[in-house]
Amino acid sequence: MFLVITSKSVPLFEKSLNTSLVEIRLEYDEFNQTHEELLQFLLPYHKILCQEKIWPQEYNFTSPQISLQLIKNISEDTNSSNFHFNRSDILKHLMFIYTLTSFLYVFAYCSLQTAIRHVENVIVQNMKNVCIDQERGKPLFDLLTKTHQKFENILHPKILHIKNMFMEFFNKRRQLINMTRQISEPKFLLLVQYESIDLLHDIEHGLSSIIELHPFVYDKRNNINRDELNDLLLYNNMLIIRTRQISPAIILRPKRLTLVIEYEYGEQILQWDRFCQQQTIAYMAYKTILPTFIAPEKEETIELNENISSSIVEETLVTLPAIVLARPLVDNFKLLRTLECRHDISIITRDYHLLGISMDQQPDILIDSSTSMLIFDLNTKLDINMVRHKIQSMTLHSCHIHVAILTSGSIPDFILSTYITPITQLAKQIQQTESNIDIQIKSFSNLDDFAAHVAQLVQQEYIMKCILTPSPSWNEKLLLRRCSSLNSISAQLILQRVKNIDLSIVNLDMLINQCPEIPTIYLKTFLSDMHKSI
Repeated sequence: MFLVITSKSVPLFEKSLNTSLVEIRLEYDEFNQTHEELLQFLLPYHKILCQEKIWPQEYNFTSPQISLQLIKNISEDTNSSNFHFNRSDILKHLMFIYTLTSFLYVFAYCSLQTAIRHVENVIVQNMKNVCIDQERGKPLFDLLTKTHQKFENILHPKILHIKNMFMEFFNKRRQLINMTRQISEPKFLLLVQYESIDLLHDIEHGLSSIIELHPFVYDKRNNINRDELNDLLLYNNMLIIRTRQISPAIILRPKRLTLVIEYEYGEQILQWDRFCQQQTIAYMAYKTILPTFIAPEKEETIELNENISSSIVEETLVTLPAIVLARPLVDNFKLLRTLECRHDISIITRDYHLLGISMDQQPDILIDSSTSMLIFDLNTKLDINMVRHKIQSMTLHSCHIHVAILTSGSIPDFILSTYITPITQLAKQIQQTESNIDIQIKSFSNLDDFAAHVAQLVQQEYIMKCILTPSPSWNEKLLLRRCSSLNSISAQLILQRVKNIDLSIVNLDMLINQCPEIPTIYLKTFLSDMHKSI
């Protein structure tokens, strides 16, 4: 699959060994093909940016640092009058390019799983500023899914090389132990420059099948000290740690080290190379050689050029159906990706904790001004009293309440019924006393079925275009804190429909006329709450 060129072999990590630089060339077979496919897909977007004179001609678009810097520059510069295209579309082009090129970069230098998690973090962290839309989101989802399926059962070539090397080492060591009992316990140090803790755990997982190897991942934020290092190497024979968190100066007995490995060789960071040569410790470093990419002379322009050029520079309202997701559901990237890319649903997020609002008072998913959804996961510890309390709280502002019970698919029916039965009984009690309330309860064994159910509810209930702002306004925060009868959608509806009227003097007839989507019972409670707080 990959070509590995070793400058010098490491027979049982001899102490007199000089620097061994292992080149991992990714220009062959599967990776090169994937690398070329993804970059070819980005060419039309890059051409638009060049035509707009946004992308500097002297820089290659395969560098993720350039697209990230351009995103920051344009986000900070609110003057978009010089752009022929919509400023928002330009940012989406740049984010699309950055997401794929940084994925390829992390995949090449680190590992597939680390790259997947990198993309998840990129999308979630930038969702408020630059949200990749359906036109780019679905191709992104399809490309990453195809790549993941292709490589998920294949070790990264660096991890594979390390694994094979240690298997050979321990095989030889077992033969020597049979001949003599005087072989000391080996100690290994594996240094990683990339900051993500995911990579350290990926390396550990890749080496887990070697029985004699006992790796320890140093996952603390602070630098390791001498005592910690001695204690860890006392009970483990390998320490996997970020390069910046350890210095050769803290190694009190360097002769104990059998081998030092740098997962990615840095020509500017040679302290470990020099240290190992001075102490005659075996040293190995990996150098990744990326495939070259030559763009074709004629690039085709993507079909959405006409749509973009005809769009108005001013921001317009989103026409896709939208739902409000509460944290921590926002951190569930698979759910977000499925709803946005497969079901064409726009996602708005609200962190109620930061708004000073109890999570018990607001739903996990808000579908419209009167439809809420609560999600309970049976794979985690579930308090049935907490479930009852949350359902009761939803009736204060939602007359349609959907309760989703997530299972792993292997939970027996009798255990599932112990949770569903009391929820069903509570639903009946509420519906007997409050005729306007409708509560539906359903269980789901996988996330795809659950997402499809959410999409179906959205299509049934969706009657207006999205009016929600990505971030809550100060007035929305104020209403949600004062009025238990409002949720994020109903609060914004009221603020937008009666924006020129003092809410402290607005009457019920006016609210009913301006906000027919909100049930009258909640409008009455809203007025009562407003008058109490004045």
